Amino acid sequence: MYREITIMNRVDHPHIIKYFETYDEKNFVYLVMELCQNGSLDDKIKEGPLKEKDAATYLYQATKALEHCHSIDLIHRDIKPENLMFGGNGEVKLIDFGLSLIKKGAYNKIELAGTPYYFAPEVIDEVYGKECDIWSLGVTFY
Repeated sequence: MYREITIMNRVDHPHIIKYFETYDEKNFVYLVMELCQNGSLDDKIKEGPLKEKDAATYLYQATKALEHCHSIDLIHRDIKPENLMFGGNGEVKLIDFGLSLIKKGAYNKIELAGTPYYFAPEVIDEVYGKECDIWSLGVTFY
């Protein structure tokens, strides 16, 4: 939880959910974040096929969010439809940095993480890097 908070404090991009503050109580920790009132990409997919133009827009916005993450050596590691939400104006917001990892240099023996239907084959061998996010994004939009 606290690693996720540290990471959320580092990211600042229009297509990444904004983190505001934390309330820490005896038995609970509450994260206060931007409201994404328009559901997730998973919700939209369940309504039926996306229009090509909408899918292209969402993919572009998600790619820009990942580009920012990768520029600060952050690997998200859990890109999937449930982790792409829509803000008040319908813009994509990347969420859920609980499995994220900041990693520079060689990518050897990184523990397995992510959602099996979406992670790249090299994740199984625990030798992977930022590219695994691109694979997951491709699977998400396929």
